[in-house]
Amino acid sequence: MSTWPASSTAASPRRPWLQRLRGSLGSLGSRFSLLAGAVALLMATVSAGISHRLAWQDAEDNARSTLEGLAMAVKNTAAVGAYAQDRVLLDEVTQGLTSHPMVGQAQIRLLTPGEAARPLVSAPGEAPALRVALHSPFNANEVLGHLELRADPQVLASGARARVWRSSMPLFVQVLLLTVLLGWLARWLLSQPMARLAEQVAALAPGATQPLPVPAGHQRDEIGRLVRRMNQLVQANAEALDLERELRAEVSAIEGRLRRLLNASSAAIFLLDEEGRLLQSNATLVRLCTGSSQGRLDGAAFVETHFAQPEQLHALRRRALQEGRSASADLRLQRNAPDGDERWAHVLLSPLAGEGGATLVEGVLYDVSQRRREEAHARHEAQHDALTGLRNRAGLRAELDRAAAVALAGGTAVSLLYVDLDGFKAVNDSRGHDAGDAVLREVARRLAVEARRAGDVVARLGGDEFVLVLQAGPEAPYVQEIAWRITRSLAEPIELPGGGAPACIGASVGMAGLPSHALDVQALMSQADHAMYLVKHAGKNGVATPEGLLPRPPARAEALA
Repeated sequence: MSTWPASSTAASPRRPWLQRLRGSLGSLGSRFSLLAGAVALLMATVSAGISHRLAWQDAEDNARSTLEGLAMAVKNTAAVGAYAQDRVLLDEVTQGLTSHPMVGQAQIRLLTPGEAARPLVSAPGEAPALRVALHSPFNANEVLGHLELRADPQVLASGARARVWRSSMPLFVQVLLLTVLLGWLARWLLSQPMARLAEQVAALAPGATQPLPVPAGHQRDEIGRLVRRMNQLVQANAEALDLERELRAEVSAIEGRLRRLLNASSAAIFLLDEEGRLLQSNATLVRLCTGSSQGRLDGAAFVETHFAQPEQLHALRRRALQEGRSASADLRLQRNAPDGDERWAHVLLSPLAGEGGATLVEGVLYDVSQRRREEAHARHEAQHDALTGLRNRAGLRAELDRAAAVALAGGTAVSLLYVDLDGFKAVNDSRGHDAGDAVLREVARRLAVEARRAGDVVARLGGDEFVLVLQAGPEAPYVQEIAWRITRSLAEPIELPGGGAPACIGASVGMAGLPSHALDVQALMSQADHAMYLVKHAGKNGVATPEGLLPRPPARAEALA
């Protein structure tokens, strides 16, 4: 069993009344009336208290005057009775006195000869008392007794209350009337105009410019000034809203232009958090990473998914954050180009202060695949001979420097074979430059066939001079075999384009080794060139080292080689 229904039913009728009471007490007029009434009531109460005090004093004074008049009226009679010791007469006097409404107590005290009168004391708050000495009719200096009168406190209090009531009742009526009047005035002058003003303000639409009307009779008072100030506020608010709309439209247009600019930019722009997760990007990054502008990027796995070596980008990001400045590098992307070539991007990362003290990383990424291909092509052309495809002098020098550094550091050896063609000038002069170019291309092909080990290098220095770099010393059988095979290979006839008799040339090969003949690249080439000229001076088509000509191997050995 539950008592909830009964409780709610009993309480529900009170709620509207309580709500109305609270609403009425919340109005400015009601609060002003209550405050004014409370102040007036307090003042009336204080005034009533003062009036009561004054009325009580007046009542005491009147009572004292009355007692004095009564005492004077019966004084002589009481003195005769006291002289004659007539109790009957004295009782009649006291009874006559007590019959008066103001007298609450009356008694006659006779003194024995030599007796002193006791003092008559009234405690605070008691009714006033009066003592009158009774003298002998025959001797004015002889005191026979005393007549003692005390006012009736009830009569005294009743009189004081009546006077207070008569003086306070009009005052309280005035307080009530003043409270009602002030409440009505406050409602008429304050509450109603302000309530209508509140309704008008609530009905205003955002951005409205229609001014609020000043209530009649309030053009020059505070309510009128309030309405005018509110109209100024409404106008300022409308102007601010118009300005805000214009600014919002302008910002929206700027955002649209910036968004289109970012998405149309050839640079991919993105934002990473401190952990390397992708927060935002433009469409260029999506196209570059997925191949389609409609693709989607996984923010959490962006780096691991779209970079061939994710740790490189993370290291670049950490460096930018630690140093507090931009850091850049060329990084290879995971997705290759449609033709299968590697895709490379130049990535520039910069630290960026985010909201709440977080540090973000702003990234700009450029597709540099074409640039790197062009650079690689330029490097290849810079280090390779256009006619034969072999390395040129610059490419040879780079390979020689690397091979020499490895050999000197690791205690190994390198051989350089300097090949100068015999009879090439006659072919070039007699058969033309096209024939000469064909001979040079065929020579390059045959040399590449002979130098087939990993690390072997074939280069053309220019004209009819070629160089081979082999990863062994000149005393190695492998190196000497290659040198003799070169002489045999280049001595075989070379077919020329356009028909005609084949070209016949030979080769003089000079060999030098590092570190056996030189300790640097320049000296090594000089020693090999010197050995080649030893062959030239000895009749060409042979092999020599700086020490001298190498004996030609037996025919059977050459055939086996």
